[in-house]
Amino acid sequence: MTITSDQIIMIAALLGAIGVIYGIVSKPFKDIQDIKKSVDDMKEDMDGLIEAQDIQGDMISALLTHAATNNNTGGMADALEKFQSFYRHRH
Repeated sequence: MTITSDQIIMIAALLGAIGVIYGIVSKPFKDIQDIKKSVDDMKEDMDGLIEAQDIQGDMISALLTHAATNNNTGGMADALEKFQSFYRHRH
């Protein structure tokens, strides 16, 4: 069996067409994966913001308690440790 140049061109065109079709069909799935990663990244950022807000609340509470009672150095030390741990973990 002899393969002609026309057959080679047809096979190459067919392979090219299959590649284009695959690219078109697979793009929505890649877009969905990209969106999912973006959402996961935003969720992680939101979790970090919520944790930071909780730590800020603890720090404010410790400072106000110390200011009111002049005796909350343990609470202030705990709040500082939470803050430093959070900051080291994020940076």
